[in-house]
Amino acid sequence: MSNINLLKVFWEVAKEKNITKASKNLFVSQPAVSASIKELENIYGKELFIRKNKGLELNYFGQKLFNKIDSSMKNLSNVDKELSVFEKQKDGYIRIGTNTSNLNKLISDQMIEFVKVFPKTKLLVSRLNKEELIEKSKVGDLDIVFFDGIYDKDYFDEINKVSISYKVIGNINFYNKYKDHPMTLNDIVKEDLLLANKTYTSRQNIDDYFSKFNIALEPKYELDGYSYISDFITNGIGMSILNPFYYQDKIDKNEFFVIPTSFELDKRNVYLLQPKQSKPDDYCLEFIQQLKDTDLTK
Repeated sequence: MSNINLLKVFWEVAKEKNITKASKNLFVSQPAVSASIKELENIYGKELFIRKNKGLELNYFGQKLFNKIDSSMKNLSNVDKELSVFEKQKDGYIRIGTNTSNLNKLISDQMIEFVKVFPKTKLLVSRLNKEELIEKSKVGDLDIVFFDGIYDKDYFDEINKVSISYKVIGNINFYNKYKDHPMTLNDIVKEDLLLANKTYTSRQNIDDYFSKFNIALEPKYELDGYSYISDFITNGIGMSILNPFYYQDKIDKNEFFVIPTSFELDKRNVYLLQPKQSKPDDYCLEFIQQLKDTDLTK
């Protein structure tokens, strides 16, 4: 038995002042508890208890040992209780709502790793508009919300936040065209543009940016999904406005290039939120804590 286990037995006996009660708390036999105490006393070369008819009391050395380990053992006991919840719980349930496709890029790895550890967890992800996210959150139908835009703090607590930057992206030919003379606002409207359709929040933000300059973008290719846009760029069919973070592997391989521009698109924040009306189970709370502790830009 390791020293930590011996100390745990000692701590329990010291609290209860009784071998029988301690053995019940520890789910081990009375002889095993007595043997652990004897082993610990042999390790320290001192007796730790005064044996009395009504039970046990700590002697001077036992009290000093108890005082030193008490807070640590309480913390360890709390950890054991938290872990026992996962052992007893048969199922987990996490309901995620999002109004942006950024979700799959930002927390896909976290979701995969989580369900590997907790395979019985039921994970439900729904794509909803802002109004639907708010309404479902108000009645406790969502546990986590991935929200692109300003959120109401009366209904949500912030878990994490990501700032997203967009750049003009194209292949080597577009890069060479503008590397010495950065693209202007007038240039971009003349190029074959690839953009997501207007149901995408990212497209709405891009349109809002250009509208400040009285420019209405008219993409030659308006597609439902960024995988299509990625394939078109790879084949040299037009350029797009994307978050380069999601395509760093292609940029590293010189398949995609960030096109130099004379303008800088506005950054925007995407939030991971917990609805105040949700009642997440322990599995969901564990996942929320992981999201709080994760740098989502890596």
